[in-house]
Amino acid sequence: MEQLSKHPDKWQKKITLYSPITGKSSPVTNIKSSALNLGAFGVGVALQPGNQKVMLLPGWSCHHHSADLRDWFLTIKVDGAVLRSHLRLWPHELIMPFASTVSTSPKINDKPLFTIAPLHFQPSQKCMVSFTIPQHDKLSFLPHFGNVTAGDSPLIDLFLGAEFDEDVGYSQEMQNENN
Repeated sequence: MEQLSKHPDKWQKKITLYSPITGKSSPVTNIKSSALNLGAFGVGVALQPGNQKVMLLPGWSCHHHSADLRDWFLTIKVDGAVLRSHLRLWPHELIMPFASTVSTSPKINDKPLFTIAPLHFQPSQKCMVSFTIPQHDKLSFLPHFGNVTAGDSPLIDLFLGAEFDEDVGYSQEMQNENN
């Protein structure tokens, strides 16, 4: 899946995934993991939570989580598409428990999917969370970085058939040079 740096001029379908946390979104390379940065978990973003809650959004369901509650495997139904997603906690120390308050019901959208354990949510060393989706050769993605609010802030835009009209950009550049 190609990561875009700007919004495409044309596309066949656009799917927007919203943030499950309130905090900040940044490039996934901000998490120190070779496997994550090389794409072993797919493509996505790094999230720095502003509180301990990771929300279960409308259309989302958790189909599995690891026994230690560090990895969460989600199914997301949005705009007629069904997507797989993975959330992973990246604490500074591998001390359990990683999370608590498990809610896997797709009908409970006003409660947290899980709560990050207090040990991993210290002011000096907050746990990071990766939000990734599998690579797909027919989709391109445009991540949104900066402050995010759970359920309200776009996190990733997925584009099927993304195209850029290079002639328009070239024409605008030429007009600017001629004026």
